[in-house]
Amino acid sequence: MSNIVLNDASPLAGALEQNIQDIDIPPRPIIIDRIRSAMNEDMPNFKSVG
Repeated sequence: MSNIVLNDASPLAGALEQNIQDIDIPPRPIIIDRIRSAMNEDMPNFKSVG
């Protein structure tokens, strides 16, 4: 049986954590709001959404 202990503070884990934090993903993309708004119109114009 191996007694290998992984170090949580390894450079790879640190780089991965930093990359995850650096990705700028908005909580809800604006396109979702535009599509929802168009769907609520009496005569939706989805060409204007995109």
